Amino acid sequence: MSQGIGCCLSESGRCQYIKFVKTAHRLRLLFDVVAPLTGITAAVVGVIVNLAVFFAWHVFWPGDTFPQGADTAAMLIGAAAAIALFRYKLGVIPVIAAAAAAGAAAKLVFT
Repeated sequence: MSQGIGCCLSESGRCQYIKFVKTAHRLRLLFDVVAPLTGITAAVVGVIVNLAVFFAWHVFWPGDTFPQGADTAAMLIGAAAAIALFRYKLGVIPVIAAAAAAGAAAKLVFT
């Protein structure tokens, strides 16, 4: 009788080991797919951030007037748009439309 219980326990242990090996193999296959996608995602995010900084730089400081020629109207509109998006959770399209209208109005008034 003790041999039957021991055999049953060892059989159960082997089944658990086989399940672990199969799960580990699935995770390895999953890792083989996820790792390159993570790298690609990081590269795309880096490009998007680089473009955002590039465009913000050229909008806030038009031309080559870095220290003194800042466009304060564009900075205020950008800050208001960021607050509307992140704090008040407004939609992107309405915020872009409002920012475009505010920019056009500022251009007409201040120029």
